[in-house]
Amino acid sequence: MRADGWPTARYLAPGHPLQLAVRNTVEELAGQQISAAGVDGCGAPLFALTLGGLARAYRTLVLSAAGTPERRVADAMRRYPQWTSGRTGTSAS
Repeated sequence: MRADGWPTARYLAPGHPLQLAVRNTVEELAGQQISAAGVDGCGAPLFALTLGGLARAYRTLVLSAAGTPERRVADAMRRYPQWTSGRTGTSAS
């Protein structure tokens, strides 16, 4: 956020530049528009996609060229699955 000059206050708000960028990226990866948005327990916006859109997004991450931001996300998810498992803490046990 700081590198882009965006304010850090209210960065979880749906209209914040960070959240708009995340939304645009998710739509691009999914190949579809987000049909609805909500907020979960962590306060960050979450987005509704079709199952096909979600599959396309993950496929894009996994098949992206090594070193690209998309592939780095996929590689990080493989290396640290506990970060995306929905569990609290730093281990998946």
